[in-house]
Amino acid sequence: MSIQVMGEVFPYDLNEEKAIMAGQMKIADILKVSQIDTEINRDVNYSRLPTIVKYLASFDSDLGIYLPALVLSYRSKSKNYPLSEIENATVLTITENDVLSVIDGQHRIKAIEKYMSEYGSTIAENYMTVQIYFGLTKEEEEMLFVSINSNSTRVSSSLISKYDSRDIMNILIRELYETSQALRNIGVDFEKSRLYTSSTKLFTSSRLVTFLSYLLFGKKTLTKIEENNVANNYESILSTLIKFFEIYEDVLPEDAYDSKKYVFTMEQVQNAIAFYLNEVITEFGSPYPWIDNWEESVQGISEFNWHVRNSPFKQLFLERKIGGSKDRYYGISITDFKNVIHIIEEKMLTN
Repeated sequence: MSIQVMGEVFPYDLNEEKAIMAGQMKIADILKVSQIDTEINRDVNYSRLPTIVKYLASFDSDLGIYLPALVLSYRSKSKNYPLSEIENATVLTITENDVLSVIDGQHRIKAIEKYMSEYGSTIAENYMTVQIYFGLTKEEEEMLFVSINSNSTRVSSSLISKYDSRDIMNILIRELYETSQALRNIGVDFEKSRLYTSSTKLFTSSRLVTFLSYLLFGKKTLTKIEENNVANNYESILSTLIKFFEIYEDVLPEDAYDSKKYVFTMEQVQNAIAFYLNEVITEFGSPYPWIDNWEESVQGISEFNWHVRNSPFKQLFLERKIGGSKDRYYGISITDFKNVIHIIEEKMLTN
């Protein structure tokens, strides 16, 4: 048995005896060669597993699986690691005698095992991002574990995005949601494809992807070059968006999700806000960096009338029924998207 992991290796000591590899491995292969060392890891908290298992059960959704990268240590007495170069990438060949000690990720691995025992091996051929350390002593492995779990140190997101084969914008919204309390307060529904009048969330996951595409690039669908732009500037874009949603949450009323009161849940309005902000906070069509004092432009949208009542968009409203009830709500046709942008620009740029 041999398993190949393709990625990139980064030496981090003068003698080049210690290094880190970022790459991807099949879940089935991870389970074969990973080993949880109880002297390094804490005891498994089995109460954490059901939440991860439930998420894994949704792997066939549009978002696919996103789990933080596993941190592993390649244990070998030899300093000659089985690395080779193929097509500008480094390949690690793992044999049945090799061990990848788990430094961070034991609950993810245990949850995967539990999922596969309950649902079968449907995810076995899916890939996970891994970060593999070479040349660590047992004491250094213990220190790394403490550092990760005590100081919230995480695998570089730029490496994760570079070696994760799924859609970069879906990876971005997952990590953004996990790291931004403001975005969680605003609300993203990852389960539904549309928002209902009873929803207390402002976005669905697909709407959030579109919102960020307009915000970063001024367009709905990104080219491969633009996706690579996001991947290459991933850390900077992520940190900027975390700051963006902190300000955006302050701008929004607490009940912005109330579709009978505000227009914020209307898809065309959401996208038009993002398009307008792209116009005023980016330079030369580049998603990053934004202009100096971009925060003021985001804060400025609070000056616009976003109420349904006496709305500047009123002439664009389409009245819609809620099922067979007498309740009504308003929407705006996709064909009026440019008109929504024009209204926002006219009001905001002339203030």
